[in-house]
Amino acid sequence: MHSTAESQDGAQPLSNADQTVTISMDGYIANYDALKADLLARGARLRNRSEAELVLHAYDQWGADCPRHIDGEYAFVIWDKRSRTAFCARDHHGLRPLFWYWDGASLVVASDIAGVLAALPEKPALNLAYLGEIAIDETLSPEQTVWSGVYRLRNAHWLRVDGNGPQLREYWALPTKVSIRYKSDDEYVEHYRAVLDECVRQASRTHLPLGFEVSGGLDSSSLFCIAHELEKAGRLPAPRIGGYTLAGPQGSQADEVGYARAVADHLGRDLTAVPLFQPGLDWFAQRAAQDQDMPPFPNAAMSINMDRAIRADGARVAINGVGGDQWLDGTHFYYRELMETGEWRSLIESYREDRALMGFAEATKLFARLGPGSYLPRALRQLRRRVTGDDERDWRGETSWLKPELQAVLNERIARYDESFPTEYRDSYKLRKLKLPRWTQILDLISRQRAREGLENRSPMMSRAFIEFSAATPERTRLRGGITKYIHRKSLLGLLPEEIINRFTKAEFSTVYDSLESQLREECVVNPSQNLSKIANIDGLQHLFDIFRDTSIDERDVGGVWGIYVCTQVLGLRASLRKD
Repeated sequence: MHSTAESQDGAQPLSNADQTVTISMDGYIANYDALKADLLARGARLRNRSEAELVLHAYDQWGADCPRHIDGEYAFVIWDKRSRTAFCARDHHGLRPLFWYWDGASLVVASDIAGVLAALPEKPALNLAYLGEIAIDETLSPEQTVWSGVYRLRNAHWLRVDGNGPQLREYWALPTKVSIRYKSDDEYVEHYRAVLDECVRQASRTHLPLGFEVSGGLDSSSLFCIAHELEKAGRLPAPRIGGYTLAGPQGSQADEVGYARAVADHLGRDLTAVPLFQPGLDWFAQRAAQDQDMPPFPNAAMSINMDRAIRADGARVAINGVGGDQWLDGTHFYYRELMETGEWRSLIESYREDRALMGFAEATKLFARLGPGSYLPRALRQLRRRVTGDDERDWRGETSWLKPELQAVLNERIARYDESFPTEYRDSYKLRKLKLPRWTQILDLISRQRAREGLENRSPMMSRAFIEFSAATPERTRLRGGITKYIHRKSLLGLLPEEIINRFTKAEFSTVYDSLESQLREECVVNPSQNLSKIANIDGLQHLFDIFRDTSIDERDVGGVWGIYVCTQVLGLRASLRKD
């Protein structure tokens, strides 16, 4: 993408001096300066400034351990002619896509599924079990794709293929234990702002104008404001910044222009508002056919006009606030944390805050369950959940419209997915945030969409340093008295306008699905493809769409309805390939 001045120095594929090791890489290195200094101190002789050159030397220095030393958003493949070994790696959160296929003799690696398929002599079979996951909007298998045998490399993993075949390893693990404790909120605020400011600064490195999504929400707005402050201080590694926002239908829940303009006015900056991109279903079908994969989600595709506006202004990088909801929202597990550390005053204060917010009965029930009750033997807690119907996974019921044999496979996958985490939810919820398979799927689709428009996506709130800080700090820094993102809000006082600091609502973009409802019904129910009967009962689908039409906006199964359409398109891909 040549999104940095440094990346222009090294044409890819890039080989080392004696042509024995070659790399192809996508992405940028966040810890560029530190990694460069470390390698130079170890005797590396850098021939150019490119990220690919640094990674080549990191591989030469540390071998398979090199991804641990490389922070950023990246995917790369290295061919080592000396040992006839291919080495691939993907960043800690899978922020750059990487797909691979191995048939026992040949390895194919690409940034896109269509690239993998183009290299194969024959197209593989469709992965019907994975389509079943898409159909019920419950992604469970992060390494799988819609094609059997075509895999995505999981986040924080490397893949090595040599004469012994493929080996996969996880090179980085999320620190799940609280290890950062301060006596005052001010100390948390100071540390948090230092981390966030540095993550924004690192993500802003580009030689071209830098685009920022400014939705008007708390997260993206804060990144724009921090970049503004860095620019004023002469610390922003970009020539200039610009803010961009989506203009939903005026007066609707998708209209956030007023909030976004409040941020721009507060900073004294201009803001570019662009209308939602809302194509018909034909557009999504074309995307599926060209990408040989599931089409993008409508509430992601809606930003294409904004992407084009950013690109038209000369930018190659777009900064987003994705990850804030994931890593800044806290949980009521603070009761257990406070009891374990003996912070009795804070424990009492938390109970009083919750009692004022939700009433005596609910607050007492919450405290009993997540405080003293969390120490009860697991069998007793399971019995309590069955009696009260309070099981956090009781929503996973069997669908009435999937083929029974496919439903049975999905039930096994659900069980296997849950078994991959620690038994106690309080011990696994941070890992579940990081390893949520849906994130990998979404991030791949967004990267592809933006690359098509000539943009590189960057997410400071999904950086390794940001995630590690969140995982290492107490829950009460994120949720207190019903206030989510507590320390984040407190750290931005004076930087953001008060109406954003105190905002607790979010835009609602179901309008992009509503505009397609009649077309979706026609495609999936009225005149369904015969292929759809491979996974679904058509009468059951009719019921699903009836519920969607008659249910209020905030309760609609948007993911399920869209998932069925995605399946029709993917199933059609295989049929078209046979014709070709």
